[in-house]
Amino acid sequence: MLALAACGGPARDPETDPNIVPAVPLATEPGGAALHVLDIGDVEAQVRIAGTLKEEAQTAGVEVNEFTTPKGDLNMTTVTLHPPYPRELPVRFRVVARQDFKTRPVALKGALFRNDAQLTEVSGVLTGRAGAPVFDIDALQGIDTPPDSLLLHVRLNALLLPEGTDPTTVDPGALEYPPDHTAHLISNPVRINFSQEGSP
Repeated sequence: MLALAACGGPARDPETDPNIVPAVPLATEPGGAALHVLDIGDVEAQVRIAGTLKEEAQTAGVEVNEFTTPKGDLNMTTVTLHPPYPRELPVRFRVVARQDFKTRPVALKGALFRNDAQLTEVSGVLTGRAGAPVFDIDALQGIDTPPDSLLLHVRLNALLLPEGTDPTTVDPGALEYPPDHTAHLISNPVRINFSQEGSP
């Protein structure tokens, strides 16, 4: 027969024994659920960059097709231009957040690329779903002879700022972005094709 016995030693009183450290209770929301603390993983999971043609550019001779994921995120935009080609083609890259970051704003710094060549630097501060940064570019700037196609996208470094940071005081272009605390965001590609045929 086996007998179970407690390990030896007298009972220890948590009120008087200095070696007993009480557990620290988790912070909770009013309903009793554990309070989630924002971290850089929230930025990676909840922030996207959506690129598409601006509405005013969607005129005769311009076809736009947008392809989305099952969650509704843009994963590809294609634009087909028919002659005569426009002189300008405004494309917008919009930062999209599925949650707010009002208590810990997100600094954004990166660049817009065309065929992997950097066109311009971009930056902004994200605080939530409303008023998120947008970056506009003329996709045809500096192009005299239309190629067969162009590919545009945006790459951003994203840094979650300390609790209580006033977003109006942040200069995202002047901040350091430590690799261990930075999320890397890439927009959906915007492919622009130059058709040789007239408008359908």
